[in-house]
Amino acid sequence: FQYDMAKLSEKKPNTELSSELKCTTSATNEGVDFEISCLEPTGKRLIPPKGLGAIYAMQFYPFNFDDGMNNKRSWLVGAGKAGIVALWDCSKEEDNIASTEIDPILSWKAHSGRWIADASFLPGPVSTRTPSRLVTAANDGTICLWDLTTVSVQSGAPKLLHKTGKELHSSGIFAMDVLAATRGVSINGDKETIIETNAVMICTGSKDKTVALTSLSTIERNGAPLWRSYYHSGKISAVRFRGSSIPGDKTIGSASDDGLIAIHDCRIDGRSDPIAVLDNAHNKPHSIVWHPTEENVVMTAGLDETIKVWDIRFLNRPLIAYYGHVPVDVSRLKRIHHPVFYTPSKSRSSFVLTGSENSHSLSLFKHDCDTLNGDRNTVRSAVFSRGKLPEGYGDVGTIALHNEVVAASVDGGEILLMSCK
Repeated sequence: FQYDMAKLSEKKPNTELSSELKCTTSATNEGVDFEISCLEPTGKRLIPPKGLGAIYAMQFYPFNFDDGMNNKRSWLVGAGKAGIVALWDCSKEEDNIASTEIDPILSWKAHSGRWIADASFLPGPVSTRTPSRLVTAANDGTICLWDLTTVSVQSGAPKLLHKTGKELHSSGIFAMDVLAATRGVSINGDKETIIETNAVMICTGSKDKTVALTSLSTIERNGAPLWRSYYHSGKISAVRFRGSSIPGDKTIGSASDDGLIAIHDCRIDGRSDPIAVLDNAHNKPHSIVWHPTEENVVMTAGLDETIKVWDIRFLNRPLIAYYGHVPVDVSRLKRIHHPVFYTPSKSRSSFVLTGSENSHSLSLFKHDCDTLNGDRNTVRSAVFSRGKLPEGYGDVGTIALHNEVVAASVDGGEILLMSCK
Protein backbone atom coordinates (compact mmCIF):
# COMPACT_ATOMS: atom_id res chain seq x y z
CA PHE A 1 0.00 0.00 0.00
CA GLN A 2 1.17 3.49 -0.77
CA TYR A 3 -0.56 6.66 0.27
CA ASP A 4 -1.01 10.22 -0.90
CA MET A 5 -2.59 13.10 0.96
CA ALA A 6 -5.87 14.46 -0.34
CA LYS A 7 -7.05 16.95 2.26
CA LEU A 8 -8.98 18.90 -0.34
CA SER A 9 -10.46 21.36 2.13
CA GLU A 10 -6.99 22.87 2.48
CA LYS A 11 -5.09 22.05 -0.70
CA LYS A 12 -5.05 19.92 -3.81
CA PRO A 13 -4.06 16.27 -3.31
CA ASN A 14 -0.38 15.50 -3.63
CA THR A 15 0.27 13.27 -6.61
CA GLU A 16 3.53 11.97 -5.15
CA LEU A 17 3.11 8.74 -3.20
CA SER A 18 4.46 8.29 0.31
CA SER A 19 4.90 5.15 2.41
CA GLU A 20 2.11 5.81 4.88
CA LEU A 21 -1.18 7.61 5.29
CA LYS A 22 -0.69 10.69 7.47
CA CYS A 23 -4.10 11.21 9.05
CA THR A 24 -3.06 13.34 12.01
CA THR A 25 -6.00 13.58 14.37
CA SER A 26 -5.94 14.28 18.08
CA ALA A 27 -8.14 12.59 20.65
CA THR A 28 -8.18 12.58 24.41
CA ASN A 29 -9.03 9.56 26.53
CA GLU A 30 -8.83 9.73 30.33
CA GLY A 31 -6.44 12.68 30.15
CA VAL A 32 -4.07 11.03 27.65
CA ASP A 33 -3.68 12.43 24.12
CA PHE A 34 -3.90 9.88 21.32
CA GLU A 35 -2.96 10.82 17.80
CA ILE A 36 -3.75 8.75 14.74
CA SER A 37 -0.67 9.23 12.59
CA CYS A 38 -1.19 6.63 9.87
CA LEU A 39 -3.13 3.68 8.53
CA GLU A 40 -0.49 1.30 7.27
CA PRO A 41 -0.29 -2.23 5.85
CA THR A 42 0.78 -5.01 8.20
CA GLY A 43 2.70 -6.63 5.34
CA LYS A 44 0.45 -9.70 5.41
CA ARG A 45 -1.92 -10.88 2.69
CA LEU A 46 -4.69 -13.46 2.98
CA ILE A 47 -4.51 -15.75 -0.05
CA PRO A 48 -7.81 -17.04 -1.49
CA PRO A 49 -8.39 -20.69 -2.42
CA LYS A 50 -8.66 -21.68 -6.08
CA GLY A 51 -11.90 -20.42 -7.60
CA LEU A 52 -12.54 -17.60 -5.13
CA GLY A 53 -11.57 -14.90 -7.58
CA ALA A 54 -13.69 -12.17 -6.00
CA ILE A 55 -14.86 -11.68 -2.42
CA TYR A 56 -18.24 -10.05 -1.85
CA ALA A 57 -18.61 -10.54 1.92
CA MET A 58 -16.21 -10.59 4.88
CA GLN A 59 -16.54 -10.66 8.66
CA PHE A 60 -14.16 -10.92 11.61
CA TYR A 61 -14.56 -13.15 14.67
CA PRO A 62 -14.76 -12.39 17.56
CA PHE A 63 -17.25 -9.60 17.13
CA ASN A 64 -16.99 -6.01 18.27
CA PHE A 65 -18.67 -6.64 21.61
CA ASP A 66 -16.36 -6.67 24.65
CA ASP A 67 -15.92 -10.34 25.50
CA GLY A 68 -12.58 -10.27 27.25
CA MET A 69 -10.80 -12.21 24.50
CA ASN A 70 -7.23 -11.65 23.39
CA ASN A 71 -7.49 -8.88 20.84
CA LYS A 72 -4.88 -10.42 18.55
CA ARG A 73 -6.74 -13.72 18.22
CA SER A 74 -9.07 -13.20 15.31
CA TRP A 75 -10.57 -15.11 12.41
CA LEU A 76 -11.89 -13.85 9.11
CA VAL A 77 -14.45 -15.36 6.78
CA GLY A 78 -14.57 -14.39 3.10
CA ALA A 79 -17.16 -15.53 0.57
CA GLY A 80 -18.08 -14.69 -2.99
CA LYS A 81 -17.47 -15.94 -6.49
CA ALA A 82 -18.35 -19.53 -7.47
CA GLY A 83 -20.19 -20.09 -4.18
CA ILE A 84 -16.92 -20.57 -2.28
CA VAL A 85 -16.28 -19.76 1.39
CA ALA A 86 -12.84 -19.46 3.02
CA LEU A 87 -11.78 -19.09 6.65
CA TRP A 88 -8.44 -17.59 7.74
CA ASP A 89 -6.79 -17.63 11.16
CA CYS A 90 -5.50 -14.05 11.30
CA SER A 91 -3.51 -14.71 14.47
CA LYS A 92 -0.97 -16.39 12.15
CA GLU A 93 0.01 -12.84 11.26
CA GLU A 94 1.61 -12.64 14.72
CA ASP A 95 2.76 -16.28 14.86
CA ASN A 96 4.71 -16.27 11.57
CA ILE A 97 6.58 -13.02 11.16
CA ALA A 98 8.65 -14.19 8.17
CA SER A 99 5.76 -15.16 5.90
CA THR A 100 3.82 -12.46 4.08
CA GLU A 101 1.06 -14.82 2.89
CA ILE A 102 -1.61 -16.52 4.97
CA ASP A 103 -3.50 -19.44 3.41
CA PRO A 104 -7.04 -20.32 4.53
CA ILE A 105 -7.35 -23.07 7.12
CA LEU A 106 -10.72 -24.07 5.67
CA SER A 107 -12.42 -23.56 2.29
CA TRP A 108 -15.31 -25.23 0.50
CA LYS A 109 -18.03 -24.75 -2.11
CA ALA A 110 -21.01 -23.81 0.04
CA HIS A 111 -23.65 -23.02 -2.62
CA SER A 112 -24.48 -24.20 -6.10
CA GLY A 113 -24.97 -20.70 -7.50
CA ARG A 114 -22.44 -18.39 -9.10
CA TRP A 115 -21.73 -16.37 -5.96
CA ILE A 116 -22.40 -15.94 -2.26
CA ALA A 117 -23.99 -12.65 -1.20
CA ASP A 118 -23.17 -12.75 2.51
CA ALA A 119 -21.55 -14.83 5.25
CA SER A 120 -21.84 -14.25 8.98
CA PHE A 121 -20.49 -15.99 12.06
CA LEU A 122 -23.07 -17.08 14.60
CA PRO A 123 -22.03 -16.86 18.24
CA GLY A 124 -22.56 -19.94 20.40
CA PRO A 125 -24.31 -20.10 23.79
CA VAL A 126 -21.06 -18.92 25.42
CA SER A 127 -18.37 -16.85 23.72
CA THR A 128 -15.42 -18.91 22.52
CA ARG A 129 -12.02 -18.11 21.07
CA THR A 130 -12.81 -19.90 17.80
CA PRO A 131 -15.95 -19.64 15.67
CA SER A 132 -18.30 -22.62 15.76
CA ARG A 133 -21.15 -21.76 13.38
CA LEU A 134 -21.55 -19.85 10.15
CA VAL A 135 -24.55 -18.80 8.08
CA THR A 136 -24.31 -18.07 4.34
CA ALA A 137 -26.77 -16.76 1.75
CA ALA A 138 -26.40 -16.92 -2.03
CA ASN A 139 -27.93 -16.37 -5.44
CA ASP A 140 -29.25 -19.95 -5.41
CA GLY A 141 -31.95 -18.53 -3.11
CA THR A 142 -30.95 -20.48 0.01
CA ILE A 143 -29.50 -19.86 3.45
CA CYS A 144 -27.12 -22.51 4.82
CA LEU A 145 -26.15 -23.06 8.45
CA TRP A 146 -22.72 -24.66 8.97
CA ASP A 147 -21.04 -26.38 11.93
CA LEU A 148 -17.40 -25.26 11.74
CA THR A 149 -16.33 -27.69 14.46
CA THR A 150 -17.10 -30.78 12.31
CA VAL A 151 -15.28 -31.07 8.98
CA SER A 152 -15.55 -33.84 6.38
CA VAL A 153 -12.33 -35.77 5.78
CA GLN A 154 -13.29 -36.44 2.14
CA SER A 155 -14.51 -33.00 1.00
CA GLY A 156 -12.95 -30.68 3.57
CA ALA A 157 -16.31 -28.98 4.04
CA PRO A 158 -17.86 -28.35 7.46
CA LYS A 159 -21.07 -30.11 8.41
CA LEU A 160 -24.20 -28.63 6.85
CA LEU A 161 -26.78 -28.34 9.63
CA HIS A 162 -29.68 -26.76 7.75
CA LYS A 163 -30.52 -25.42 4.31
CA THR A 164 -33.60 -23.37 3.47
CA GLY A 165 -35.84 -24.05 0.51
CA LYS A 166 -38.17 -21.86 -1.49
CA GLU A 167 -40.15 -20.93 1.63
CA LEU A 168 -37.80 -17.98 2.20
CA HIS A 169 -37.33 -16.57 -1.33
CA SER A 170 -38.38 -17.68 -4.80
CA SER A 171 -35.22 -16.26 -6.39
CA GLY A 172 -31.60 -15.42 -5.58
CA ILE A 173 -30.62 -13.76 -2.30
CA PHE A 174 -28.55 -10.61 -2.80
CA ALA A 175 -28.19 -9.41 0.81
CA MET A 176 -28.32 -10.75 4.38
CA ASP A 177 -27.81 -9.41 7.90
CA VAL A 178 -27.79 -11.16 11.29
CA LEU A 179 -28.82 -9.74 14.67
CA ALA A 180 -28.08 -11.66 17.88
CA ALA A 181 -29.27 -10.58 21.31
CA THR A 182 -26.41 -10.76 23.82
CA ARG A 183 -25.86 -10.15 27.51
CA GLY A 184 -22.62 -10.01 29.44
CA VAL A 185 -22.02 -12.04 32.62
CA SER A 186 -19.06 -12.83 34.84
CA ILE A 187 -18.10 -16.47 35.39
CA ASN A 188 -15.34 -17.11 37.96
CA GLY A 189 -14.13 -13.57 37.45
CA ASP A 190 -13.84 -13.94 33.66
CA LYS A 191 -15.98 -12.06 31.16
CA GLU A 192 -18.34 -14.15 29.08
CA THR A 193 -20.95 -13.20 26.51
CA ILE A 194 -24.16 -15.16 26.68
CA ILE A 195 -26.11 -15.36 23.42
CA GLU A 196 -29.87 -15.55 23.43
CA THR A 197 -29.94 -18.29 20.79
CA ASN A 198 -33.71 -18.12 20.41
CA ALA A 199 -33.36 -14.44 19.49
CA VAL A 200 -30.91 -14.73 16.56
CA MET A 201 -32.72 -12.90 13.78
CA ILE A 202 -31.83 -12.99 10.06
CA CYS A 203 -33.06 -10.58 7.39
CA THR A 204 -32.59 -11.12 3.67
CA GLY A 205 -33.17 -9.26 0.41
CA SER A 206 -33.78 -11.01 -2.87
CA LYS A 207 -34.15 -10.77 -6.62
CA ASP A 208 -37.81 -11.64 -5.97
CA LYS A 209 -38.12 -7.99 -4.76
CA THR A 210 -38.99 -8.86 -1.16
CA VAL A 211 -37.32 -8.34 2.22
CA ALA A 212 -37.79 -11.27 4.60
CA LEU A 213 -37.28 -11.60 8.35
CA THR A 214 -36.74 -14.99 9.96
CA SER A 215 -35.03 -16.45 13.01
CA LEU A 216 -32.40 -19.12 13.48
CA SER A 217 -34.90 -21.37 15.23
CA THR A 218 -37.37 -20.90 12.34
CA ILE A 219 -34.70 -21.92 9.82
CA GLU A 220 -33.85 -25.00 11.90
CA ARG A 221 -37.45 -26.22 11.67
CA ASN A 222 -37.90 -25.18 8.00
CA GLY A 223 -40.58 -22.66 8.90
CA ALA A 224 -41.94 -19.78 6.83
CA PRO A 225 -40.52 -16.27 7.37
CA LEU A 226 -41.82 -14.35 10.37
CA TRP A 227 -42.33 -11.20 8.29
CA ARG A 228 -42.02 -10.11 4.68
CA SER A 229 -42.12 -6.74 2.91
CA TYR A 230 -43.46 -6.43 -0.63
CA TYR A 231 -42.78 -2.70 -0.93
CA HIS A 232 -39.94 -2.66 -3.44
CA SER A 233 -40.41 -3.12 -7.19
CA GLY A 234 -36.80 -4.04 -7.96
CA LYS A 235 -34.03 -6.34 -6.79
CA ILE A 236 -33.03 -5.83 -3.13
CA SER A 237 -29.33 -4.94 -3.03
CA ALA A 238 -28.81 -4.38 0.71
CA VAL A 239 -30.52 -5.03 4.04
CA ARG A 240 -29.33 -4.02 7.52
CA PHE A 241 -30.72 -4.34 11.03
CA ARG A 242 -30.54 -1.15 13.04
CA GLY A 243 -29.29 -3.14 16.04
CA SER A 244 -30.00 -0.32 18.48
CA SER A 245 -30.12 -0.44 22.26
CA ILE A 246 -33.92 -0.35 22.19
CA PRO A 247 -35.21 -3.70 23.53
CA GLY A 248 -36.88 -5.75 20.81
CA ASP A 249 -36.04 -3.25 18.07
CA LYS A 250 -36.32 -4.94 14.66
CA THR A 251 -36.00 -1.91 12.42
CA ILE A 252 -34.53 -2.84 9.03
CA GLY A 253 -33.11 -0.66 6.28
CA SER A 254 -33.21 -1.82 2.65
CA ALA A 255 -31.84 -0.52 -0.67
CA SER A 256 -33.21 -1.55 -4.06
CA ASP A 257 -32.61 -1.23 -7.79
CA ASP A 258 -35.98 0.55 -7.94
CA GLY A 259 -34.12 3.63 -6.66
CA LEU A 260 -35.66 3.53 -3.19
CA ILE A 261 -34.13 3.21 0.26
CA ALA A 262 -36.72 2.10 2.82
CA ILE A 263 -36.84 1.89 6.62
CA HIS A 264 -39.13 -0.92 7.81
CA ASP A 265 -40.73 -1.54 11.19
CA CYS A 266 -41.22 -5.30 11.30
CA ARG A 267 -44.05 -4.93 13.82
CA ILE A 268 -46.15 -3.50 10.98
CA ASP A 269 -47.68 -5.69 8.28
CA GLY A 270 -45.20 -6.11 5.43
CA ARG A 271 -47.80 -5.10 2.86
CA SER A 272 -47.99 -1.63 4.44
CA ASP A 273 -45.67 1.20 3.50
CA PRO A 274 -42.33 1.53 5.31
CA ILE A 275 -42.01 4.09 8.11
CA ALA A 276 -39.55 6.14 6.01
CA VAL A 277 -38.54 6.19 2.34
CA LEU A 278 -35.72 7.88 0.45
CA ASP A 279 -36.43 8.43 -3.25
CA ASN A 280 -33.77 9.39 -5.80
CA ALA A 281 -31.00 9.53 -3.20
CA HIS A 282 -28.73 7.51 -5.51
CA ASN A 283 -28.58 5.90 -8.91
CA LYS A 284 -29.46 2.28 -8.03
CA PRO A 285 -28.70 2.41 -4.29
CA HIS A 286 -26.80 -0.70 -3.18
CA SER A 287 -25.59 0.03 0.34
CA ILE A 288 -27.09 1.06 3.68
CA VAL A 289 -25.13 1.12 6.95
CA TRP A 290 -26.42 2.20 10.36
CA HIS A 291 -24.26 4.49 12.45
CA PRO A 292 -22.67 2.52 15.33
CA THR A 293 -23.86 4.91 18.07
CA GLU A 294 -26.50 7.24 16.55
CA GLU A 295 -29.53 4.99 16.10
CA ASN A 296 -31.38 7.33 13.73
CA VAL A 297 -28.43 7.88 11.39
CA VAL A 298 -27.70 5.80 8.26
CA MET A 299 -25.10 5.98 5.50
CA THR A 300 -26.09 5.13 1.92
CA ALA A 301 -24.32 4.64 -1.41
CA GLY A 302 -25.20 3.71 -4.98
CA LEU A 303 -23.86 3.70 -8.51
CA ASP A 304 -22.89 7.36 -8.33
CA GLU A 305 -20.10 9.56 -7.03
CA THR A 306 -21.50 10.52 -3.59
CA ILE A 307 -21.86 8.76 -0.22
CA LYS A 308 -24.60 10.28 1.94
CA VAL A 309 -25.40 10.28 5.65
CA TRP A 310 -29.03 10.80 6.75
CA ASP A 311 -31.15 11.25 9.85
CA ILE A 312 -34.18 9.03 9.17
CA ARG A 313 -36.40 11.47 11.03
CA PHE A 314 -35.57 14.29 8.59
CA LEU A 315 -35.10 12.98 5.06
CA ASN A 316 -35.50 16.25 3.17
CA ARG A 317 -31.70 16.53 2.91
CA PRO A 318 -28.63 14.48 3.82
CA LEU A 319 -26.56 15.52 6.85
CA ILE A 320 -23.27 14.83 5.06
CA ALA A 321 -22.30 14.17 1.43
CA TYR A 322 -18.88 12.55 0.91
CA TYR A 323 -17.23 12.96 -2.49
CA GLY A 324 -13.89 12.57 -4.23
CA HIS A 325 -13.45 8.79 -3.92
CA VAL A 326 -14.65 8.22 -7.50
CA PRO A 327 -12.17 9.29 -10.21
CA VAL A 328 -13.40 12.24 -12.26
CA ASP A 329 -12.88 10.33 -15.52
CA VAL A 330 -15.38 7.59 -14.50
CA SER A 331 -18.66 8.61 -16.13
CA ARG A 332 -20.77 5.54 -15.39
CA LEU A 333 -20.31 3.30 -12.37
CA LYS A 334 -21.07 -0.41 -12.66
CA ARG A 335 -19.43 -1.94 -9.57
CA ILE A 336 -20.79 -2.00 -6.02
CA HIS A 337 -18.81 -0.49 -3.16
CA HIS A 338 -19.83 -0.64 0.51
CA PRO A 339 -18.55 2.24 2.69
CA VAL A 340 -18.12 1.55 6.42
CA PHE A 341 -17.85 3.63 9.58
CA TYR A 342 -14.37 3.27 11.12
CA THR A 343 -13.80 4.29 14.76
CA PRO A 344 -10.51 3.01 16.22
CA SER A 345 -10.94 2.20 19.90
CA LYS A 346 -7.91 4.29 20.91
CA SER A 347 -9.33 7.41 19.29
CA ARG A 348 -12.42 9.51 19.64
CA SER A 349 -12.12 10.47 16.01
CA SER A 350 -14.31 8.68 13.47
CA PHE A 351 -13.83 8.01 9.78
CA VAL A 352 -15.57 6.55 6.75
CA LEU A 353 -13.66 4.04 4.60
CA THR A 354 -14.56 3.10 1.05
CA GLY A 355 -13.22 1.86 -2.25
CA SER A 356 -14.57 2.87 -5.65
CA GLU A 357 -14.52 1.78 -9.25
CA ASN A 358 -11.25 2.39 -11.16
CA SER A 359 -9.73 4.36 -8.25
CA HIS A 360 -7.28 1.59 -7.28
CA SER A 361 -7.46 3.17 -3.82
CA LEU A 362 -8.88 3.00 -0.32
CA SER A 363 -10.33 6.42 0.50
CA LEU A 364 -10.64 7.82 4.00
CA PHE A 365 -13.11 10.54 5.04
CA LYS A 366 -13.05 12.38 8.34
CA HIS A 367 -16.44 11.78 9.99
CA ASP A 368 -17.42 14.77 12.15
CA CYS A 369 -20.12 13.67 14.60
CA ASP A 370 -20.98 17.32 15.32
CA THR A 371 -22.61 17.53 11.90
CA LEU A 372 -25.15 14.92 13.01
CA ASN A 373 -26.80 17.47 15.29
CA GLY A 374 -28.61 20.69 14.59
CA ASP A 375 -30.65 22.07 11.71
CA ARG A 376 -28.11 23.07 9.09
CA ASN A 377 -27.37 22.63 5.40
CA THR A 378 -25.76 19.48 4.04
CA VAL A 379 -22.06 19.33 4.85
CA ARG A 380 -19.96 18.41 1.82
CA SER A 381 -16.83 16.52 2.82
CA ALA A 382 -13.95 15.67 0.46
CA VAL A 383 -11.54 12.76 0.75
CA PHE A 384 -9.26 13.26 3.76
CA SER A 385 -6.59 10.77 2.69
CA ARG A 386 -6.25 8.13 0.01
CA GLY A 387 -4.23 4.91 0.00
CA LYS A 388 -3.11 3.67 -3.42
CA LEU A 389 -3.12 -0.06 -4.02
CA PRO A 390 0.04 -1.71 -5.38
CA GLU A 391 0.26 -2.08 -9.15
CA GLY A 392 -1.96 -4.88 -10.46
CA TYR A 393 -4.25 -5.16 -7.43
CA GLY A 394 -7.21 -3.45 -9.07
CA ASP A 395 -9.86 -1.95 -6.79
CA VAL A 396 -10.97 -2.44 -3.20
CA GLY A 397 -14.04 -4.66 -3.00
CA THR A 398 -15.47 -5.22 0.47
CA ILE A 399 -14.10 -4.02 3.83
CA ALA A 400 -14.20 -5.67 7.27
CA LEU A 401 -13.17 -4.14 10.60
CA HIS A 402 -11.92 -5.56 13.89
CA ASN A 403 -11.08 -2.77 16.33
CA GLU A 404 -8.12 -0.97 14.66
CA VAL A 405 -7.55 -3.68 12.04
CA VAL A 406 -8.87 -3.09 8.51
CA ALA A 407 -9.24 -5.95 6.00
CA ALA A 408 -9.82 -4.98 2.36
CA SER A 409 -10.44 -7.44 -0.45
CA VAL A 410 -9.01 -6.60 -3.88
CA ASP A 411 -9.43 -7.86 -7.43
CA GLY A 412 -8.42 -11.49 -7.67
CA GLY A 413 -9.65 -12.36 -4.18
CA GLU A 414 -6.64 -11.46 -2.05
CA ILE A 415 -7.19 -9.61 1.23
CA LEU A 416 -4.86 -6.90 2.52
CA LEU A 417 -4.57 -6.28 6.28
CA MET A 418 -3.94 -2.81 7.64
CA SER A 419 -3.81 -1.26 11.10
CA CYS A 420 -4.17 2.17 12.60
CA LYS A 421 -0.99 3.63 14.09
